[in-house]
Amino acid sequence: MGNTNLKSQSKLFLKVQTLKESFEKLKELSGLESIKHFKVKEDIDKKRYRETYLGFKQKLNEVAFPKNQNGVESKEFEEYTSNFDYLYTLYSEEFSASSNPKDITKKQIEKKIKSHDYFSAVIYLSVKMEWLLKEKLKLKGKLYEMIDSIDENIVSQHEKQSLHQLRKERNNLVHPNGNRINIGNDELSKIIEIVFKEEMVQ
Repeated sequence: MGNTNLKSQSKLFLKVQTLKESFEKLKELSGLESIKHFKVKEDIDKKRYRETYLGFKQKLNEVAFPKNQNGVESKEFEEYTSNFDYLYTLYSEEFSASSNPKDITKKQIEKKIKSHDYFSAVIYLSVKMEWLLKEKLKLKGKLYEMIDSIDENIVSQHEKQSLHQLRKERNNLVHPNGNRINIGNDELSKIIEIVFKEEMVQ
């Protein structure tokens, strides 16, 4: 019986160690060094993050993380995990939208708004906008640069400000409570019309 207990404890210890390693890897990939100062890496490898996150969650289901191990408090661990969960949801939604941006439709986004899924609506609309700027208008550079570069015969200066508002709203999603969308329904509907204006010149 003694040997069985030792083996059981050894397996638990190894599981805890691999869980901690996955936890630290997620912190490294995301750039989350502090819960109080939430800041995500701009060049985060989103695909690798999603894969590492899934491995982390599997390990987390196998063992309860110790409350006070090497200075890592249970509450802090839970807060980190909550943020890891949120980032995974965000990047998964982006991945889904980016898998076929050409087929994202105006009706599809309007349906998301009607069902009050503003989080998904902003992501899908942002992905569609960036795809149109790159593929239809053949613009290059960072998103804010591409928006500024749109010919005013296609999008007016005032309309560009609305597109910047969408860009900023999307950027805010990586912050804590970022899923609280600040754009109102009317403004969001106006931005949809701009983005899908003749599909940005067919």
